[in-house]
Amino acid sequence: MAAGSPAGDAFAQDGLWTVHFAPATTLARGWNTVTWTVPPETGIDAIGLQVNAASNFAGQLVLASAGW
Repeated sequence: MAAGSPAGDAFAQDGLWTVHFAPATTLARGWNTVTWTVPPETGIDAIGLQVNAASNFAGQLVLASAGW
């Protein structure tokens, strides 16, 4: 994929609503695996993947699985 490819940032939001981000992973065309171990938290209120792109993103993002 060309320069400026989107990046995925996995994150977890703890019980105090503080968001903890994993290092960014550059996404390529096709299937990508983003792996991150959530650090010890005071409860987990949310987990997710934030997609950042320098230009408009036109595509499909599918979450195939999440492990806990």
